[in-house]
Amino acid sequence: MKSDYSVIANYYDRYRASPPATQRFWLDCIVSLGGITADSPVLDLGCGTGRFAISLSQEVGAQVYALDRAQAMIGQAAGKEGGQDVRWAVGDAQALPYAPNSFACAFMALVIQHVEDRPRALAQVCRALQPGGRLVIWTASHLQIKRHFLAPFFP
Repeated sequence: MKSDYSVIANYYDRYRASPPATQRFWLDCIVSLGGITADSPVLDLGCGTGRFAISLSQEVGAQVYALDRAQAMIGQAAGKEGGQDVRWAVGDAQALPYAPNSFACAFMALVIQHVEDRPRALAQVCRALQPGGRLVIWTASHLQIKRHFLAPFFP
């Protein structure tokens, strides 16, 4: 990945907070597009501080695995209320530490633009998905990211 979010882990949530309605909208999109139900094994790639991973675990009842390259981000996520219900891991989407056919859904929320070898990462995700599993990718263009008012605060 191109960015090291460890340097911003302590203030990440303060700057990336979403209004509850916005958070709900994106969570509902991930659940709907991902076909996520209670007990679905789900992988959150580039989970950051766990805003979607924890919500999926608590509100949907999914079995959530969450992966991020930044140990500091995982530390922030695991320490949150509800964080104990998610299986956190430090790792890279380009070399997933999961067995084949492990997940019904995998998703990336504003992550794919940070992945250096996208074909390799997508092959890894496909390997980890169960037959008929779904991959949900939410992204923005580089221009949108560059123009965003928070751009100076993120690597």
